Amino acid sequence: MANQEEMRWNPILYFWNLLGLGHLFFSIVKLNIPILTSLLNSIASIIWFSMTWIQIPIPVKLILYIGDPIPYDLSKDSIDDVSKFVCFKKRKI
Repeated sequence: MANQEEMRWNPILYFWNLLGLGHLFFSIVKLNIPILTSLLNSIASIIWFSMTWIQIPIPVKLILYIGDPIPYDLSKDSIDDVSKFVCFKKRKI
């Protein structure tokens, strides 16, 4: 399916990015202060997980790609090779 991740909008995370707080957070984490970095990562994980539940559904056009099964052998082909083959063979229905 295409566009499935664009079906919801989170206003809190939108304004977080709009204000540039993400860049501020990552610049503080890059300082690599031992206790502060682990504490910020823990707090950020909890807040991010909590905020992902606040979403507004948005109508989008979903595209479902249907095709023949793709033959592959994981002992010979890597996941990247298979995904490139899949992306090359997509057809719109």
